[in-house]
Amino acid sequence: MHGLPGAEHESSDRRMDLLHPFRWKAKGSKYFDSGIVRRPPCIKGVASLESGPTDRRTHSGNSAVSAVGLVDQAEYSTLVYGIASLKKCSMLMQSSKYEFEPMASDARNLSKVVSAGMERMCADFTRCVQVHGFSRTKKWFWTRLTPLAVEFVHLHRSGSSYGSAVLNGSVSIRVHCGIRALHDPFEAVALNGPQSGPEIERSGRFHFRFNANSNSTYDRCLADLARYVSEQCVPWFHKFSDPHVLLTANDTPLSTEARNGLRDAIAARGNDKVEAASLKLLGVQMARRQ
Repeated sequence: MHGLPGAEHESSDRRMDLLHPFRWKAKGSKYFDSGIVRRPPCIKGVASLESGPTDRRTHSGNSAVSAVGLVDQAEYSTLVYGIASLKKCSMLMQSSKYEFEPMASDARNLSKVVSAGMERMCADFTRCVQVHGFSRTKKWFWTRLTPLAVEFVHLHRSGSSYGSAVLNGSVSIRVHCGIRALHDPFEAVALNGPQSGPEIERSGRFHFRFNANSNSTYDRCLADLARYVSEQCVPWFHKFSDPHVLLTANDTPLSTEARNGLRDAIAARGNDKVEAASLKLLGVQMARRQ
């Protein structure tokens, strides 16, 4: 059997892979596959597709057609469908400037709706936790000051930290709480206390999700956030309200460096600069400390 130049020993699967319509840039263009540049393997057969399937007997002298065996209706239909799909993709690409701008605009508008919904939730949450002595000192932080530490609650909207695209109006929130020793030299806020997770919501006891577009389950989400603080965070804060417990408890949330700083503060050897840095991290004003 006559074959394509350089392809005499290729298997039938390889030949059909070469025929795959999505591998071609255009009819008659060069074909790229694994770094090998060659002409389309059945260029004459493709040129005659408009009139119907290629007949082996009609093109008996065409080695390309004989080698590939482009004779049955299934192969013909596959190639026609592929070429039609490529033409359709080309038309979509040419018109994408006009077709996709409304979608991008809708996404931007929905992102604003989600941001506004989350801000509304934070404002309502602020009023709920004031009863426990917490005030909003940063965008996502609510704090309560003690003589040697700051107790805090942190809300996090899933996806907000890495700029994920807003696909719908759904807002999912995680709750973290923690204790920051004022003389902890660590340069970031450690989320070292209880935190909500998927297992909390799966249990059915808490629901930390709402739809900013329709306000569906908004009230339930707000009530459950406030209840989580009351039932999970406040008792944990009370457990470690004594600085000596923070230093000696086996399950203390403080790191070794934080405990050393707390120990120095108890002994009146604390570093004022470290204390000021801790307050700044959580947005606590110095006036509140005095």
